[in-house]
Amino acid sequence: MFEGKNDLDRRNTLIGTLESKGHNFELEDYKYKGEEGINIIVTKGDGQRDILLTTHYDVVPGSPGANDNASCIAVLLDILEKLKDYKVKNRIRIIFFDDEEINCIGSQAYVAKHGVDNIIGVYNTELVGMGDTVGIWPVTKDVEDSKVLLNLKSVLEDKGYPYGEAGLLPLLFSDHRSFRECGLKDAFCLSMVDGKDMNGIRRFAESPKSMQGEIPFMFELYHSSEDKSKYLSEEALRLMSDVIYTSIVRLDQDS
Repeated sequence: MFEGKNDLDRRNTLIGTLESKGHNFELEDYKYKGEEGINIIVTKGDGQRDILLTTHYDVVPGSPGANDNASCIAVLLDILEKLKDYKVKNRIRIIFFDDEEINCIGSQAYVAKHGVDNIIGVYNTELVGMGDTVGIWPVTKDVEDSKVLLNLKSVLEDKGYPYGEAGLLPLLFSDHRSFRECGLKDAFCLSMVDGKDMNGIRRFAESPKSMQGEIPFMFELYHSSEDKSKYLSEEALRLMSDVIYTSIVRLDQDS
């Protein structure tokens, strides 16, 4: 549905999909730091505080963009369908950001407009279509007591899903960063990784030179012409959808 399309076509495909599924949404355009774009926002509930579920829909030119980041769009669309049967206590906002590949401009613009004071937590997604293990990042000493992090780990342990944590990853950035930089520690990124490659993936993301030419497969595809859907796994997508949906419902009920 999204593979191989440019940013504009992806946006139009996403809008058409939301319309066909009966989801009300808002197109929030911005001009920020010399860039112009459109964030797509679906809001469930009418409470005073927000739980954000986020991803980006733009793509690196020349890449089909299957894992980065059509996989995440698919997961968020699936969660939206599940939320149709859930009565939200607070407010859940599902946001598809523009211009993540340009230094997270879309999410920076959102934070500049809305702030972070009313946010309970942010579940950002990046690269969720391959692997058998949930990766949570960045997990550093100052966020170990985060309600979102503890909630996620509780869900993963209850369901018996394998997971791992990583600290700061200089090679990788994503839209959670815009919220962290404004002081919100309850903002994390979730990815799917191959469990047997977890240490190699972590090392490569922290310092590519340390791997001496040994590149984990997910990074061979990352931002390349080979980021294609043939490498994606339905099981990985279903697992991530289940984890996030269960987590945001628990967080909503407990907040």
